[in-house]
Amino acid sequence: MAKLLIINADDFGLEEEVNRGIIEAHRRGVVTSASLIPTGSAFGHAIELARDNPRLDVGAHLTLTRGPSLVGMPVLPPTQVPSLVKGDGLLPQNPVSLAGRIVLGLVSLTQIRLELTAQLEKIHSTGIRITHIDSHQHIHLVPAVFRLVTGLAQQFGVTWLRLPLKCQFSRGRPTAAGIMQRLKVASLRGTAAIDSPRLTEAGLRCADYYVGVEFSGRLSDVEMENLVTNVPDGITELSCHPGVDDVRLSQNHPWGYRWERELAALCSAGMVATINRSGVQLVRYSEISV
Repeated sequence: MAKLLIINADDFGLEEEVNRGIIEAHRRGVVTSASLIPTGSAFGHAIELARDNPRLDVGAHLTLTRGPSLVGMPVLPPTQVPSLVKGDGLLPQNPVSLAGRIVLGLVSLTQIRLELTAQLEKIHSTGIRITHIDSHQHIHLVPAVFRLVTGLAQQFGVTWLRLPLKCQFSRGRPTAAGIMQRLKVASLRGTAAIDSPRLTEAGLRCADYYVGVEFSGRLSDVEMENLVTNVPDGITELSCHPGVDDVRLSQNHPWGYRWERELAALCSAGMVATINRSGVQLVRYSEISV
């Protein structure tokens, strides 16, 4: 069986600095696809770049925790989703708190569906083909939300969803941060296991493996080489977060990300050689026959 690797850059549309990093990592490096955040301030800029780079797959990076609600916009205020937003029309920022409220039934699933539909419609209206669906801070994995997303994927003709059933860690002694990341990944895998039957019922697909989450925003060339060298047979998605100007991006997004380091790793001269040496084939979701 072949070793197929999709290298997907998240947060396309977040900021122009992120967009430029993603496109550079696509043109000069090994990024094959990107996930577009509909509520991002640089959404229009990302669409222009996507049109100029038709070999870059574009998926939907849905969000319930980032930016303004898109329901009723731009004509109406976002009053149709009151359980999801407050008077300022902004989506909540804490994914853990939001997930808890959803589980407790404190957020209307009908309103969530309205919001996610509006986000997919925004991308679809540009003429860009949506090749896959994932989400900001993995909020689509909350089981009640995942059921909605599978239905929307069918509605918009999308076959591929991100479902991190199998994740890969780097080798070595875990640091405190590494332990926290492992707990995060274990939680994602547990939730994905709950979601998996619904994916199958809906006739949708996910990559066999999902890696990179344990290094979110902190991938180096060494870690990239380790991940690529250990790609197993089947389809693997590696998520990444390239960008330019860490200082500028950190002002608005103090997540501790090292966007420039990830960009350098994705464009390093040895990365393509490592991929070829490992027998890995870089692909896009749109190239994989269902």
